[in-house]
Amino acid sequence: AFSFCLAAIFFINYTVRFSRIVDDTQILDRDGQEFGYLAKSFPSFVPQPEEFAMLETVINERGPVTAWQYLKSTYATTTGFIGNPHFLAHYMGKKIFKLRGSEGAEVCDETFTYGCFHGIVEGLVANRGKSAISEARNTCYKFGSRVTALSCIHGIGHGAMYLMADLNKSLDSCDLISETRDRFSCYSGVFMEYNISGQAQEDNKIDRHFPCNQFDKLQDELQRNACYHVHSFRLTDLGLSREELIKECRKAPGAGGGFCVRGYGIFFLAHQALAEGPKQIVEFCESLDEINARACAKSVASRLAAHTQDGQYAMPFCSMFKSDYLRDSCFANMADVLRLGHGVDTKLIIEDCGKYVDNPEECIKQVQ
Repeated sequence: AFSFCLAAIFFINYTVRFSRIVDDTQILDRDGQEFGYLAKSFPSFVPQPEEFAMLETVINERGPVTAWQYLKSTYATTTGFIGNPHFLAHYMGKKIFKLRGSEGAEVCDETFTYGCFHGIVEGLVANRGKSAISEARNTCYKFGSRVTALSCIHGIGHGAMYLMADLNKSLDSCDLISETRDRFSCYSGVFMEYNISGQAQEDNKIDRHFPCNQFDKLQDELQRNACYHVHSFRLTDLGLSREELIKECRKAPGAGGGFCVRGYGIFFLAHQALAEGPKQIVEFCESLDEINARACAKSVASRLAAHTQDGQYAMPFCSMFKSDYLRDSCFANMADVLRLGHGVDTKLIIEDCGKYVDNPEECIKQVQ
């Protein structure tokens, strides 16, 4: 639970300030603009302004510890989420950093898919600058699983874009990170922030593949794929339906189409499954052609598994597929995410098969 927060502490101790630093007031003003844009552009996906206002009131009147407990008790249920509180958790993390700095590290945990930690890291980068990025990457790996570390690094990309408000300069700052997978995570955070802040819409309101199609050289392939990984935010903002979005994703060059479809499963469909139940998402995945159906099932399952780091949500989701092929792919990928990404012992995953699946034999077979 302290992984991102401890990273935050090291940010403070080992950084040199940028010439342009965003102060606390500017950060929260930017938050108001950004979340207002998100609520307008993604009304079914993002909490509404009154929800942020209520959280702000609880933070100010009762402090961040109580506010974090309020957020969890209000939006986390035994079956998933109410709405999508990930962005509320982002906001909470930034407020914690503003009020307590590094001493607020102990407040966050991994509820709401790391949102509070993302906010902490974003606030730190916005206040401390580019020279913190390389040190932050190293610190992210000192705590928690590899998935936790990569999510931490994704938050660094958010913070870089938040600070510089310039796409290319923010991507360049990620180049201070040498390891390819880590750099990909940082890039994806930059591109996500570029989209959810509304800046992508300001720069181009028409092109469905902007800005990913600006990176067409071979050496830009990693950036292009990272862009397509979060491109569902852009396509959703442009008003595409689920079906249209999948078709548009597959127009991306190279591996970009697969990254786009999987990103849609992770960032949108999985959260909808948590908020509304998995039935409609299973039906949507099943309606796609085999390649896209498999990508849909696996990506949603991976996010559901990461949500609680067990089989509570992912296993019932996988078991609902009518196709043996999709069920097997879903179970196998879920097991890999838990085992390789979060270090969960195979025996514990098998126990979860018996706990969360009515007929656990197929689940157990794919886990072993």
